[in-house]
Amino acid sequence: MLVEQTGKEGWAVASADGVTVALDTALDPELELEALVLDLIHLINAMRKEQGLELTDRIRIKLPDALSDLLRYEDRIKQETLAVEIVTDGASAEPQIEKV
Repeated sequence: MLVEQTGKEGWAVASADGVTVALDTALDPELELEALVLDLIHLINAMRKEQGLELTDRIRIKLPDALSDLLRYEDRIKQETLAVEIVTDGASAEPQIEKV
């Protein structure tokens, strides 16, 4: 007897040894925002490296106004990038950093 299990649309299903697990793969706005925060952290740390900053150098971050929603995670961003300040700037189109 062959039993085939398929998940509903939007769900990932896996089975092994008689155990089936289903995960909801839908992204809610909060998860999408967290993904943007992780992308920003990665970008900022790449910018630090490109500018030749030392691992312990503190920075100031300028974000475009369009990214102001990310400030909900300001403490996390500061911690992961060694930033002392994050400001928004309507004049900039891309995130910018400067050594403090």
